[in-house]
Amino acid sequence: GLILSSSIASATNDSVVDEVSITVPVSCTMTGTGVDSHSTEIQNGLYKDNIGTTTLHAFCNDNEGFAIYAAGYTGNEIGGTNSNKLVGTTASGNATIESGTATTAGNPDVSNWAMKLTMTQDSGDTSTDNAFTIDSAPNVALPSQAESGATEAPFSNYHVVPNEYTKVAHKNSGTDMTATTGGVKLTTTYAAYISKTQSADTYSGQVIYTLVHPSSAAPSVLTPPTSCTTPVPGLE
Repeated sequence: GLILSSSIASATNDSVVDEVSITVPVSCTMTGTGVDSHSTEIQNGLYKDNIGTTTLHAFCNDNEGFAIYAAGYTGNEIGGTNSNKLVGTTASGNATIESGTATTAGNPDVSNWAMKLTMTQDSGDTSTDNAFTIDSAPNVALPSQAESGATEAPFSNYHVVPNEYTKVAHKNSGTDMTATTGGVKLTTTYAAYISKTQSADTYSGQVIYTLVHPSSAAPSVLTPPTSCTTPVPGLE
């Protein structure tokens, strides 16, 4: 007899699986617009507020939040003799204007300048504990050295420009990351009273705003992580 046979090839359904992993790093950023708007002319004996507006726009993409610190930065330094003052030119013998909240002549009659913050946008988790918040501090140049129990004043009102890094705002969670409607926005502005005896000159100064992450972190005086410097170039 004749026997016919054939072989059948079969597959074992072998598979190859690609593993894909994408890491999105923690990102916190802050930008500023309008930093050159803080210039005005004030006659002796008068007070003017709302001197220019800078808008700070900050984003953070995780749930650790962030904080914004501020300090006088005149002369491009923090904590110097004149860092939180407005400084004149040789026309006035480099006279200065102290930071303070005077609006009229006191006894003695002393020129002052002050800062104020306004929250204009929040996003992400805006519940009570996570809402973007403007902070308070004693109304002195060195809040960390204020007397125990000293009254704290909010930076949402005109406040002394601190001569050390001081927390002025914070958010304990992340923000919506949409480019146009996300993040948080904070505006800064300034006021000044000019005494009846202040010498004619242009008095200039700066304030630096630094964003740190997480919200419990403190800024490095030497290397601010994300900073925006607001010049106050012309109180005449």
